[in-house]
Amino acid sequence: MNRLSTSSRSGVPLTRRVLITLGILTLVLLSILPGLNAQEGSAGDLPVIEPRLTRIIGSDTLQIGEAALSADGRWVVYSATSPGGSNLWVISSEGGEPSRLTETRDVSEPAWFPDGGRIAYRSAPPGAQATILTVPFDGETGRASGAPRRVTLDWAHQGFRISPDARSIAYRTGIPGAVVIKVIPSNGGTARIVGEPSQMLFIADWSVDGKFIYYRAQEPEAPSTWSVKRVSVEGGVSQNVEREPTGDAAPAVPFRVRTAAAAGSGGEGSPLEIQTYDGRPVARLGLPQNARAARWIPPFSQDGRHLLTVVSDVARSVRLLPIEGGPPRQLGEASGGEYLLGWSPDGEEVLFASVLNGRTAIMSAPVEGGAAREISPMPDRGPSVSDRWANPVTFSPDGRYLTYSTPTPGSTDRTLVVRSMANGEDRVITNSLFYHEAFRLVGPGGTSNRAGDEFLYLERNGDQVELKATPPVGPSRLLRSFPLAEGQWGKGVFGDRVAYAAGDEEPGEGISSRWPPPRIVVAQGPGGVPREVASLEAATFDDIVWSPDGRWIAATTFVIGDPEEASAVDEGGYIKVLVVGVGPDGEVTVPARLIDTPTTGSAWDLRWLPDGSAVILYGQSLPDFAFDIFLVPVQNGGRPQVLTRDETGGIGFNTLSPDGKYVAYQTSVRRGSSLWLADLGDAWWRER
Repeated sequence: MNRLSTSSRSGVPLTRRVLITLGILTLVLLSILPGLNAQEGSAGDLPVIEPRLTRIIGSDTLQIGEAALSADGRWVVYSATSPGGSNLWVISSEGGEPSRLTETRDVSEPAWFPDGGRIAYRSAPPGAQATILTVPFDGETGRASGAPRRVTLDWAHQGFRISPDARSIAYRTGIPGAVVIKVIPSNGGTARIVGEPSQMLFIADWSVDGKFIYYRAQEPEAPSTWSVKRVSVEGGVSQNVEREPTGDAAPAVPFRVRTAAAAGSGGEGSPLEIQTYDGRPVARLGLPQNARAARWIPPFSQDGRHLLTVVSDVARSVRLLPIEGGPPRQLGEASGGEYLLGWSPDGEEVLFASVLNGRTAIMSAPVEGGAAREISPMPDRGPSVSDRWANPVTFSPDGRYLTYSTPTPGSTDRTLVVRSMANGEDRVITNSLFYHEAFRLVGPGGTSNRAGDEFLYLERNGDQVELKATPPVGPSRLLRSFPLAEGQWGKGVFGDRVAYAAGDEEPGEGISSRWPPPRIVVAQGPGGVPREVASLEAATFDDIVWSPDGRWIAATTFVIGDPEEASAVDEGGYIKVLVVGVGPDGEVTVPARLIDTPTTGSAWDLRWLPDGSAVILYGQSLPDFAFDIFLVPVQNGGRPQVLTRDETGGIGFNTLSPDGKYVAYQTSVRRGSSLWLADLGDAWWRER
């Protein structure tokens, strides 16, 4: 059983977790585009490929997900979501009536076996672990020719790959900090781990000869840096891929398709481009507005010539919801390109970004209603603007300054900048920014990236990362130093006190022997001795947040362990809130306790109400794993409430108003979709 204790020495088992991540990438191989038959584009002088498009099917009600083309080009399998759930459908690549392959409500990521005789997919039933299944397919009738068969037994995260000889499936499983690749026979059997555990990784593809698996792994020393690696299917140590492999040892799929990271929102509505494995754009795709490509399955057909794309009619807006109850209200326009930034200092206006005539502006909308107005252009944050959670825009309490980051030339780090709203002048804080997120780095109550009048950030310094605070004008001050590998875990700041996750050694002795860190400690200033305030066996800590008065710490935790103990079908979900009372010197005044929540899989944006009576958090809920915003009482009992119960659209990032009366959040409503086949021609595809 999971229990609270003052110390924890046992290891963390590699168990399941739904990974929803902000900004998740698929590995591909560094390649070139010789002989590209395309015209030059205006965005960064990238060539633009204008494919020949065929509209296969459209629907006003179904939301089409990911799609794959059979090797012979005759059939398309796709996932589609309706009020009854998500299922697989098959349709001729020339159009016509689709046939339904599955009769459940929880499937995604369809992938063809090379001979077209089977289709693999991922199923995530409510309250149960996600697994990989296969279903036999009759290429003459276009229908399933047998019942589905389960392949994996443990939790399979998104992004599996079928081997070229169809005998094996590679998938990933584990928890953040200990994600592994497993290989299992495609008919089921014993799965085995290949390579080493990683902080985070994503499978790219098998090599052409089926002897290697290529993947992309997060570097623990640089969270924004991803290394390309490959591992032999027979096992052994993974190798860094420094040069482009050729021949049969090369990956079968050499490119990825991603949203163009230009000056726009970086979301739906932005153009798509072909990129190398390290994110270098090599060509822009001339596709319809709001087109998107598969994220978790290979985007290209097996011959490399065709690409399936889904075009969605999406309305995205910012809404305002009273904490004490009542209907939400929309702020601004549902233009499909708006995303939330924060609040004005007095809490009377909500700040958001909006795409206007090809540029992005910072807008302000009154809480009491009325027209939204532009207050500033959006700073140019460089190619990673689409990853706005990791590279946010943060405002000072008085609204006179904002911070943002931009890539540092010649470095994997970024540059942190403070800008004056009055005159637009920039002041560089550091060229070695390690990390600057919209969550996991918070001040009192959960204010993102800010503690009082100071901005919070992490700076690289040799083999250490330094947690610092800087005023809008004036020098920075050091709050605490950490080993590189510990830099990216959640940290909460109150004055000079820092609460953070720590490992199993005695405080201050270096990198944890157990990962993720199982303890929460509090330290006073750069040299203060850490004092343990809570420890939870078989769990991970995400957000760690001080209450507004500094007397309490709350943390979101994903409880790991035996599947029966962690099951979301019993009381509460996987995500719990840990609350502990802490005194001025870091002593425990009220022992830690766990509060059940309805959330499962993932949760972020933990925030205290100003009076300390409750916290809000954003996470997934049963039975359909939709995202909601929850109010969780932490004092005087009470049951958690779903604040967004009546919201019909998809819910995203949210912020609490300074007075705690409102929560502003993003929502997107899909109003139908269509599936298109893009023929890119032969000239762009690299000859092997």
